[in-house]
Amino acid sequence: MKCPHCQSEVTINHEFCPRCGQRITLAFDDIAASVHVDAAYRRGQRLERTLKWVILFLIFTGAMMYGINDLWDRELAYDGNDLPPVEAPAAALGELGGVPLNYKEVFALRPPEGLPPRGYAWRMGALRNSLRASNGGRAEGAEAIDRGLRYMMRLQQPDGSWLVNTEGLNIDKARDEAFNFKWGQTGLTALCLMAYLGEGHVWMPDVQGQTSAYASTVKRGLEFLVKGQDPLNGRFGPPEGNFMYNHGLATLAVSEAAALSGAPDLRAAAQKGVDLIERTQGEKGGWGYRDVAGARQDTSVSAWQVQALLAAREAGLKVNDEVLQKALGYYQAATDAQAGIVSYDFTDRQVRPSLFGVALMLRLYLGEAVTTPDVRWLTRMTAQTAPTWKRGWGRSWKEGRTRGVDDTERANTFDPYRWYFATYGLFFAGGEEWEPWDGALRDALINLQDGDGAWRANDIWSVKAGPAYSTSMCILCLQVHYRLQ
Repeated sequence: MKCPHCQSEVTINHEFCPRCGQRITLAFDDIAASVHVDAAYRRGQRLERTLKWVILFLIFTGAMMYGINDLWDRELAYDGNDLPPVEAPAAALGELGGVPLNYKEVFALRPPEGLPPRGYAWRMGALRNSLRASNGGRAEGAEAIDRGLRYMMRLQQPDGSWLVNTEGLNIDKARDEAFNFKWGQTGLTALCLMAYLGEGHVWMPDVQGQTSAYASTVKRGLEFLVKGQDPLNGRFGPPEGNFMYNHGLATLAVSEAAALSGAPDLRAAAQKGVDLIERTQGEKGGWGYRDVAGARQDTSVSAWQVQALLAAREAGLKVNDEVLQKALGYYQAATDAQAGIVSYDFTDRQVRPSLFGVALMLRLYLGEAVTTPDVRWLTRMTAQTAPTWKRGWGRSWKEGRTRGVDDTERANTFDPYRWYFATYGLFFAGGEEWEPWDGALRDALINLQDGDGAWRANDIWSVKAGPAYSTSMCILCLQVHYRLQ
């Protein structure tokens, strides 16, 4: 309580104030108020002590739960390698159909003469090098791929993703469209991973016990994709933007990784992605921007769904053949040789050169014979504009900086998206058109690669996605000799 004369604090049992020395006369109400204040102070101290113990308990409980969860998620360290071997009769290749194999056993298989390897094993080591050489690939192409992979590794984010970001693309800032395409982060991450998976890079040691220099890059990228999958409908990435691009690309990347590794969690995630693609196929056989079967369909977004389904089939997942046959019918219907076009969505009748390669690749990839009139026409149309470049378009190029260099011509010419589909379409078609295209492509890409390993295109798609996009697409082009067989 306070002294009524000098307002200093005194205890209730003092008759005279210790400070001013005057007699303190107390009313009953003053005594009661002092008692209430003292009681409230003691209750506050007890509450404070209680809250401190509750907080300590919650911190301890949270730490215990985190530790238990971390131990639960860890893979078992013991794999039984010290157990004595058990002799068993060797199985013929055809008897291995449904037997779950360790990835080392898969890669150790050497199929009989004339049969292809299993599960993208041809992308690994000696098989890859052999296919590269026999299909016309060159050492300078392999070196360019590795420079590009090292560049992309530096762009990877801590969460394993690659950002839709045009920083470092060296374009006029007025043409930077990345802000409106942030929704494409999942698809871009998948595209970058495909460049590593195309070289056979996985996160576990190979049969010789060697671990890839890109093991952590691949592992973190796949973790980002799988964590971003909707557990209910199987969709990869958020439900924003033209998200079926994200979903098709992510299903394709995860399916390739599942084929290369045999990892059960990847197989399960890829199968969910496949199921969503099959559920959302349109009546005409294509796909649209959304996971709705009745939505508009277009040849571009459909191309990634089909590639994802075929990669999943290569991984041994369940893929409905009727869906693939319906997709083939879609691309056949979209091709109109008499009108000289491949339709974008059956309403857009513009001549789009990039779609010739899309239709060619997908029709051949889905099993159509190279001798059909449509395929021969698509082959000629695709090959008529071969890759090219001009001095000044590659090393340290920057838009608008070099006199005499037409940036518009460069943007219309250096088109990684068109080159990707055209390259694979012509590779599958073979014939007299392939070798000139292959040589022109290699010459252009070697000279267009920048000193740090990047390919910096200024076409309409690169200004939306950035150098990680253009670099990964160029790498996929250079991998044509062995990436798909």
